[in-house]
Amino acid sequence: MTNATVLSGLLIAIGAAIAIAGGWLLMIARRSACWQSTRGHIVGAKGDVSSGSHKSGSGTDYRVVIAYAYEVAGQRFEGHRIAFGDNLWGNARSRDEMQRRVAFYHPGREVTVYYDPASPDRCTLTAGVGNLPFNATLAVGAALAIAGAAVLLGWIRVA
Repeated sequence: MTNATVLSGLLIAIGAAIAIAGGWLLMIARRSACWQSTRGHIVGAKGDVSSGSHKSGSGTDYRVVIAYAYEVAGQRFEGHRIAFGDNLWGNARSRDEMQRRVAFYHPGREVTVYYDPASPDRCTLTAGVGNLPFNATLAVGAALAIAGAAVLLGWIRVA
């Protein structure tokens, strides 16, 4: 097995995984625009700061971690999603924004919860796609898979 074969296989696999996961998430986010809604309340909220590589280049990832409770047909559920994709791309750009959002989602706050009627435990506070970079994620996945195919076909040479 050559280096080119291994590299092309990795690029195709990683690209396909990114495109499939992003496409699946996008499909559910689009469907959520038609979901039913109910009232819920915030049970807890906190900020989470982690270091590492981050899209902003700052090396720090700021996240708002929340828990909310709601009822559907007399059954209690708990959710954590603010918007589809927020775990993938983060949901705060700075420490100040994170702290503002934690204060906004204070325990006891009443919220509208959108839930999947076919699976009421699947929920979100923001229905639809919003302004998250689904298209860019799909494009990156496709570009990696295409690059892998180009290596496999010999259009891109690898030493």
